[in-house]
Amino acid sequence: MQQSPSLCARPPNPAPLLLDAQETARALHISPRLLWRLSKDNQIPHVRIGRRVLYDPKDLDVWIAAHKSGPPAASTPRPGAKMLDTSAAGA
Repeated sequence: MQQSPSLCARPPNPAPLLLDAQETARALHISPRLLWRLSKDNQIPHVRIGRRVLYDPKDLDVWIAAHKSGPPAASTPRPGAKMLDTSAAGA
């Protein structure tokens, strides 16, 4: 007889909804002091819950994309990958 899966089963390590300042600074490779300054000056998206300042990873992805500079990175095909012919047929 097989057991049915538990209704309360959860994924092993669900991603947190919000990151704290230490986790965010570590993920961005910046100091907690710089993160605090960016938050204080409303230069980075953050959420205040009571006295805590937390950061939504989805908002951070958008913030990073908006602050990229320089030309977009060219995609490099993997070794052995076939290139698609994007030229017009018969031209």
